[in-house]
Amino acid sequence: MAAKEALTGTNLHIKEAAVSVGVNDDKQFAKWFKRQAGVTPTEYRRAFSRTRLNNS
Repeated sequence: MAAKEALTGTNLHIKEAAVSVGVNDDKQFAKWFKRQAGVTPTEYRRAFSRTRLNNS
């Protein structure tokens, strides 16, 4: 999913990540992301960051 890559592969703010995948409203992006991934964009980014740090 491009949204996950935008959140974990870049340092973009959530609003910028939303725009990069074609969503101009960050609130709608957060709702959509949570429906798709089961967690908010911020929670996803934090969880992925911890995983990467633990695997290094």
